[in-house]
Amino acid sequence: MTTARAGTLSRPTLTRRIAPRAKTQPLVARGGDPWIIVTVAVLVTVGIVMVFNTSYFFAGERFGDPLHVFRKHLLSIVLGVLCCFGASRVRSSTYERLAYPALAVVVLMLIAVLIPGIGLIRGGARRWIGFGAVNLQPSEIAKVVAVLYLARSMVRKGPRLATFSLGVLPHFIVVGTLAALVVVEPDFGTAALLGVTLFAMLFAGGVRWRDLALPILPIVPLAIYAISSSPYRLRRVMVFLDPWEHPRDAGFQLVQSFLAFGSGGLFGAGLGESKQKMFYLPEAHTDFIFSVIGEELG
Repeated sequence: MTTARAGTLSRPTLTRRIAPRAKTQPLVARGGDPWIIVTVAVLVTVGIVMVFNTSYFFAGERFGDPLHVFRKHLLSIVLGVLCCFGASRVRSSTYERLAYPALAVVVLMLIAVLIPGIGLIRGGARRWIGFGAVNLQPSEIAKVVAVLYLARSMVRKGPRLATFSLGVLPHFIVVGTLAALVVVEPDFGTAALLGVTLFAMLFAGGVRWRDLALPILPIVPLAIYAISSSPYRLRRVMVFLDPWEHPRDAGFQLVQSFLAFGSGGLFGAGLGESKQKMFYLPEAHTDFIFSVIGEELG
């Protein structure tokens, strides 16, 4: 426990130095958290069932193969498990060394994706870089790199996290740069997630609420201006607040999502009994799969 002293952190922190021996061991050598493993296993299992459930008719109509999306999902799970196993064999000191170089690389990638001819446009957003048959989304990589950077930087700063100028502001600048590049794509959801990650890790690291709230003061008017100055963004916000005003165009997705939840009721219509997944709910097997889960399982 860290006692409250002037110029030091006032809460227990996560910024203690890692023991030298632990830093040279693979992460798997220190064991895993069974609760995390069980939670992930349950989520993956539910995901497998629901992806098959929601994609069957869509894949049959779009690709002529009802199992097309499901097979790709299974492949992604296998690759993910292999990557997790490989990552667990790497020493934590290696992640520390790679944190800053990875940050530089992901910034370059986020810039590159905005360059015409390099970044691919889909659905009005420029978020992908094509490498043959593989499309890479730098903003997804930025999520992981932001965590690595914050963990590495916070450990190095240690007690300096108690000072705003040295311990807090640099992290806001770096992660804010990542978020700004992501917003330009545009991808507001990922940018918001980066912000939540920043606040959560700094708070867990012992940063005071006052220091966390201070950078928000200039962000709020900037956000209001950014929304009000763009008809597209303003319309998105207004539709989000009241999608029923535009049930057949801009608010169609949200309205169909609400209908899915409402028709399921408290206990759900039963597994496989969703009506909204039958081409009423856009992207029922991806963006709006949670709506189908609510409709079928309650």
